[in-house]
Amino acid sequence: MAGWDWYATLAGLAQVDPSDDKAAAAGLKPHDSLDLWRTLSTMKQTPRTELIIGSAEGANVKSGKTMVGSLIWPPYKLLLGAGEGYREHLGSVWSSEVAPTSNTGAQLFSSEDPVCGRTPADGCLFNIWQDQGEHHNLAMSEPEVFEQTIIRIDELQETVYSPIRSSATDGQEFLAVCRSEIEPEEGLFHLRPWLH
Repeated sequence: MAGWDWYATLAGLAQVDPSDDKAAAAGLKPHDSLDLWRTLSTMKQTPRTELIIGSAEGANVKSGKTMVGSLIWPPYKLLLGAGEGYREHLGSVWSSEVAPTSNTGAQLFSSEDPVCGRTPADGCLFNIWQDQGEHHNLAMSEPEVFEQTIIRIDELQETVYSPIRSSATDGQEFLAVCRSEIEPEEGLFHLRPWLH
């Protein structure tokens, strides 16, 4: 279950149509939230067959284009990141059996992030059902699976909504834009999900 599946699941429980006519009229693609109440209530197999993990181009969450940074396509997970033209996956670490420890900070900010490219030679592919810790890279030994997953990632990338987050390049300007989107309402603050 993806976090965004709660949208359609709760809409289904409330007997509300989860479609968004305004978004469709604006030319946006439909959401991919699935109503998983049957899965949750009966423990039946989920209809979700893949899970997209988002990233930002160049790891720039301020202005980077929204990217498909990883895809879980059971039993496999393919990562893309850390290199020119790739998406970034920063802070890739394997913790010890007991964590956190006194050296956890050093692990989290290691400069040894793996390069996860778009070819089997530099790619990162894992069978997460057999290797939950993602220690055994299968990109070279299963090149067909790797190539099929890259093709699927490219197909999914065409459906990703990437909003214009800000034209601000300076960190302080970016924070000012974010703060300008907070509206006082009845003594509370609500962050709007859009920029003007």
